[in-house]
Amino acid sequence: MYAVLNHLRVKKVLPLVPGQLRFTDEVHKPPPPNAKFVGRPIISGNGSPTEPISEFVDYFLLPIVLRQTTYVKDTNHILTLLRTMKLPANVLLATMDVVSMYTNTPQDEALDICQAAYEQTPQGLYDIPKISSASLRNLIELILTRNCFEFNNQFFKQKIDRAMGSQASPEICDIVMHKLETSIILAEPKIIKWLRYRDDILVLFEGSKDDLTAMVDRMNMKHPILKFTAEISDTEVTYLDLTIFKGNSFRQNGILDTKVYTKPTETFQYLDRLSAHPQATFNGFIKGEVLRYSRLCNNEADFLDKRISFTEKLLLRNYDREEVETASCMVKHGHQTTILHDTCRDAENRDIPVVIQDFWTVCECIRS
Repeated sequence: MYAVLNHLRVKKVLPLVPGQLRFTDEVHKPPPPNAKFVGRPIISGNGSPTEPISEFVDYFLLPIVLRQTTYVKDTNHILTLLRTMKLPANVLLATMDVVSMYTNTPQDEALDICQAAYEQTPQGLYDIPKISSASLRNLIELILTRNCFEFNNQFFKQKIDRAMGSQASPEICDIVMHKLETSIILAEPKIIKWLRYRDDILVLFEGSKDDLTAMVDRMNMKHPILKFTAEISDTEVTYLDLTIFKGNSFRQNGILDTKVYTKPTETFQYLDRLSAHPQATFNGFIKGEVLRYSRLCNNEADFLDKRISFTEKLLLRNYDREEVETASCMVKHGHQTTILHDTCRDAENRDIPVVIQDFWTVCECIRS
C-alpha cells in the first residue's frame, strides 16, 4: 500500500497522507474493567487515497438511504413525524442501539446488499448517469479493504468491518441495517412505528413489556454479529437530543410530548462573554439556542423552564441578564410551526462529485 502511495505522490496524483486514527472520549459511558476511559475510534480519511473514492460512492448511496421508510434525517424530522402520529394509550416507548454498528457490519454482506439496493434505484434520483453496479461494488470494496492508517507513528491496515471517518461508511451501514430491520418489522406485527437515525432506534410498540423484551431477544437471533440493546418504558424515553414522554398532549390527543434532553455529563461551558468575539456572535448564539428549545419543547412550561435555566447558566459565563433577554426576546413558543423545518442533506441539492482525471488510475493503483 505504501509503495502505491509513493507512486501516486511521484505522479502528483495524490498526496502521501494515510488515514489518521483518533479516539473521542465518551465521558457519559462508564469504562470497562481495567480501562481508564471509553473511546470511539475514528479514522479520518481527509487527504487519504480513498477519500475521493468514498465521496464518489456516497453520491450514489445517499439517495438509497433517503428513500428508506425507517430512516430519520435529524431531530426536526422526527419531531414532524411524532406530531402527526396519534397513538393508543397503552403504547410502549423503547429506544434501541445497534451495538458497534460500524465495526460489526460484515464487509462481504455489505457489498452484496449495497449492490442489490443500488440496482433497484432508478436513474431519476441522480443528476449524472449511474455507473454499473459491478463498478460501484468494486469501489466499495476498495474503501472497505484498503483502509490504511497511521497511529502513534506506526502504520496499520484495518482488516475487518469499516472505519468511522470515511464519507460513505454511514450510508453503507444504513443500507445493511435497513435490510435487517425490514425483516424484523415484517415479522413483528405489534410494532406501531420503527424509526432509526444511524444506530439509534425509536420503537413504538403495542403490547406488554414482556412482549417487547421477547421481541428484542428474537431480534438478537436474526444476525450472527449485529446485536441490539434496548431501554423500555411506558412513560418516557430519551432519543437523540429529545425526551419523548406521555404528557398533556398525549393525554388529550394521543400525540407524544417532547422536550430538550441534556446529558448528565453536560458542563454548560458556553462561549464566555469575555472572549474576543463580535456582538453579533453572542446574540446569534443565544437566539439560536433558545430557538432550539422552542422547537423541541411542545409544552410552553417546558420551554420556559429550559429558557430560565439557560439564562442562569449564561450568567455564570459573565453574560448580563438584560443582554440575554434582548437577544432572545423575539423567540416565542407559539412560533413552532414556522421554525420547525427540515435541515437534512437533501438528495436534490447535493453537489455532483468531482472526479479527477486520474480517478480510475488511482483506483487501479490502490487495488494493486
